[in-house]
Amino acid sequence: MIQVFQLDNTHKALLLLIAFLLAIESLTGFGVSLFLSIPLFFSLFPDYKAYRLSIIGITNINFSFQSNISNC
Repeated sequence: MIQVFQLDNTHKALLLLIAFLLAIESLTGFGVSLFLSIPLFFSLFPDYKAYRLSIIGITNINFSFQSNISNC
């Protein structure tokens, strides 16, 4: 899916972290974006980078969730 875009892997990771994963988490909740992001990161990067990006994604999703709660 993500390989279709004609971007380098760094831009793909930023696109996932900043836009796609937060939108999916906002729409579905319950960590669905985490289940989608981990295979994508591991298909794009070596293991050690994919682990780090997954942790950043989890942190980013948590901050997004907290900001949604504070807006209620």
